[in-house]
Amino acid sequence: MKTKGFIDQYGWSAVPRLFKAVLRKFGIIIETFFLLKYKLNEIDITHKFNQYNYSDVRELTEEDISKIKFVSSEKLEIYKNRFHSGNYSCYAIIKNKEIQYLTWISWSDMNYPTVFEKNEDLKPEEALLEDSFCSPEHRGQGYHSMMNIFRLKKILDQQKSVVLVLVLKENKPAIKVQLKSGFYFDSKMKFIKIGKWSKIFQKRI
Repeated sequence: MKTKGFIDQYGWSAVPRLFKAVLRKFGIIIETFFLLKYKLNEIDITHKFNQYNYSDVRELTEEDISKIKFVSSEKLEIYKNRFHSGNYSCYAIIKNKEIQYLTWISWSDMNYPTVFEKNEDLKPEEALLEDSFCSPEHRGQGYHSMMNIFRLKKILDQQKSVVLVLVLKENKPAIKVQLKSGFYFDSKMKFIKIGKWSKIFQKRI
């Protein structure tokens, strides 16, 4: 991520992010995430959904992957595997034939960051929001808030009742969007890895 984009996303929290990046070079990983939860409210979601225009939004397929220009080749490979699994849905804002924003719903997997080396199945009533990316040229247009509500409506349509999202502690804008959408803090997860030793500390909030 370019420096300006990094600072725009994290603000003053960019300082501890940079410090942690230095620690990683010495084999020390210390990360804190918030697990947020939302018990779907049909009236609330429908009201918020109707406030936006989703005419430029459509569901992506694997064939669309090559058109995404603002994520790494490693991410694109992950995306291909998700399509192959059949357990994910990907939605994008497309204007002038350009993918400006994309976002995912996981229907069966509770995906933790790779370094956690932790994997769980979602409960039948749950879905997970993850991996939202906006093209640097189109940030600041409220896409994240808009697509957050869109995903909640899609999950509601699938008869799910609980939505989860895992957000990095320093990502204040993302946390703000989730709280505005109706989420609340469920727990805090701290991951520490030094060399081959690692441990996850989880505390309810």
